Amino acid sequence: MEEDQTISSKITVLNKEKINLPVTVFLSVSIGNHQQEWLTKFNDIVMKYDQITEVYRLASSSMDYLLKIVAPSIESYDKFQQELINEFEFTHMTSNISLKELKKNNYLPLDFI
Repeated sequence: MEEDQTISSKITVLNKEKINLPVTVFLSVSIGNHQQEWLTKFNDIVMKYDQITEVYRLASSSMDYLLKIVAPSIESYDKFQQELINEFEFTHMTSNISLKELKKNNYLPLDFI
């Protein structure tokens, strides 16, 4: 499975609380500019911040991108979000703070191979 790249990586899963990153925020971003230049800049921005752990482009009527961000506190997230606000153009931004993680798989179902 490694040879045909079905296995893309092997990872170690860390406990977020033990490394002082207990806060998870899902940041939804809506944009007005869908040009390649904007996307290239946005991609460069999200890649430079390690606290942005996942980014998804959405098929949604209200939001275009969803970012998963980890932080040591709400205050540090707020400071980070203020940095992001100055980095790229957007029309709307919404933060959703996770109260509790109920399920997280670090594997995929293999029933479909």
